[in-house]
Amino acid sequence: MMAALATVGTFGCLQRPIETLEPRTTTTIVERLTQSAVDKIDILLAIDNSISMADKQDILALAVPDLVEGLVNPPCVDPTDP
Repeated sequence: MMAALATVGTFGCLQRPIETLEPRTTTTIVERLTQSAVDKIDILLAIDNSISMADKQDILALAVPDLVEGLVNPPCVDPTDP
């Protein structure tokens, strides 16, 4: 037990030289990026095909067209705004 405490005490109090550090400054560059319209999107749906999920699959089949329509024509974007 004493050997373990002596070992911990020896390594716990290391003497390290204290050196002054020069400050490091960085520069931030801001550039405006042009954003073009999205013309393609990939959708991956992971579907559980077990028999207990059949009713949920029917609901999903009805909801997917609305999902795609909302992605293609989002309600928050004004189509007349250039």
